[in-house]
Amino acid sequence: MIGTRLRNQIGMVLIEAMVALVVLAAGVLGIAKLSAYLMDINGQAKARTQAVQLAETKLAELRSLMVKEQFTAITALAQNSAETLYGYSGNNVQSTQFRRWWTVANSGTEGRAVEVFVSWTDRTNAAQQVVVRSVVSWDDPASAVAVVKGTSGAGSYVSSPTGRAKLGGDGPITIPPGSTPGSDGLYKLQGDDGHWRLADASGNVLLTATTAGEELSQIEGNVYIDQANLRSLGNATVYVVISDASFCSMTPAKNQALANFDSGTVYKYFSYICYVGANWYGNIGVVRTDNANTNDRVCVGDPTVTAISYSTKTDNRHPALSTIRMYRGYSGTSPTYQSTGIGVQAGAYTGARYNGHDFLLTRISGQPADADCSAKLQLYDNAAPYQPFGTCATGGGCPNESYDATVHTPATETAYLYGGNTVVLGNPGKFFCFTASCPESVSLEPPTPITINITGTVAQRPTNGQTPTILSMVTNSGTCTPPTFSGNGATSNNYSCAFTGVGFTGGTWTGSITVTVDSGQYICSTDVTGTASPLPAAPTSPVQNSYTFEFTNQSVNAGNSTLNFKIGKTAADCST
Repeated sequence: MIGTRLRNQIGMVLIEAMVALVVLAAGVLGIAKLSAYLMDINGQAKARTQAVQLAETKLAELRSLMVKEQFTAITALAQNSAETLYGYSGNNVQSTQFRRWWTVANSGTEGRAVEVFVSWTDRTNAAQQVVVRSVVSWDDPASAVAVVKGTSGAGSYVSSPTGRAKLGGDGPITIPPGSTPGSDGLYKLQGDDGHWRLADASGNVLLTATTAGEELSQIEGNVYIDQANLRSLGNATVYVVISDASFCSMTPAKNQALANFDSGTVYKYFSYICYVGANWYGNIGVVRTDNANTNDRVCVGDPTVTAISYSTKTDNRHPALSTIRMYRGYSGTSPTYQSTGIGVQAGAYTGARYNGHDFLLTRISGQPADADCSAKLQLYDNAAPYQPFGTCATGGGCPNESYDATVHTPATETAYLYGGNTVVLGNPGKFFCFTASCPESVSLEPPTPITINITGTVAQRPTNGQTPTILSMVTNSGTCTPPTFSGNGATSNNYSCAFTGVGFTGGTWTGSITVTVDSGQYICSTDVTGTASPLPAAPTSPVQNSYTFEFTNQSVNAGNSTLNFKIGKTAADCST
């Protein structure tokens, strides 16, 4: 019995050993397979890294082109750019084969949108590819040198267009006793550190000059509101805005009664002062946040000045539709000019003050043009001593303004600053030159005026017999092209109305389209649909001859809307 038990135990040892060998073999095989998988993954990652490096290398080559002729030729070169390249292992042995090519598309005037492709086949014979995208452009290498030189004169870096000022300050300041505020209640003060600051009566700093010793400059004027059409408009929803690091005040304050110009029956107005740092140049404009009628426009300029093409006289003061006035200065000689800003003459800065830079908010019906502003600006200029927009004909013609007929010709030039002396020649137009002369002609680059399109279809009823006819479609500002019906039948015909908002400054708009049909025919009370928001009200019942669709609180940003309706030969036709 003892021998039998011993033999059984020996048999069990052999079985356990065999099981252990099988498990060990499976583990070794798994490790081998995992090792192969990891090597494959490592190889793919390495190939992908090399592919990205090859793509980045090509982009770096394109960015390093210093000769403009070479850069402009890259579009043509891209068409035959395919090439074969190889990656290398750690011991410098050639490994993966890559194919690299690139494409080019224009991006703006000088930019090129470049896509670099690198493809290869991995260990599993699967196709792989990476794409690197970028925009490259050419610049004169001398520009980079000029930027780092930091010196004055030719070849130096260009000063920041924001001017040398920043909004706010390092904390409240104490208003020294005896300090005199400006007409807007604000103080311009120079601190112990030499920096000028703009502060309110509580000492809160609104604007700080970033360079010691440089006084803040200012541009000021009035915003006149035409009382014949905009009597209900106050300054609660009208703002004067300025580009870059600057601050504009308004007097009277928001929601307070406007000041009267004359008896207040022609114009009311509020005043503004915009404070800027040394060498500032940019734009000042008027913005309304209420629901403006599409006929509401902004005018600038001097009604006594004859229109001259801006290609002939950049700073011409003739009347113009414009919600903004652009300010620039220039130094140098033709054909090379460098931009300068306020207060800079012959390279030196002196704090400057310009006044009489006015805007007129008025209403002009139809499709307005610059010439329509002349009568609006001149509405009260003919009655001395009032002359808010016109040229001062003599030295004493306008209070606090001087005039030099030997230097300036009123019909063609604006006011220029020489040190602390200001020559005022009426209201500037939509471009104002800070320096004694500006190149002719400067690209004004005005903002693209908003365009609102109302389009839709008109369904005609009846479906047979005599066809109703739309005699006209009229909008209170802009133009309409009515549909043309041909033959009988309930077909829908397209129409379009367009409004271009040159000088329009509202955030939303109100307008109308009047539809007139043949005598005795009807504009239907149903079937008024579209995307306008809110949709104009439909007639409550069929309306004979004429009906006006009223648009209110329409978003300027929406731009385009549709309005579909139908017309009938008889009232009964409207229900078919």
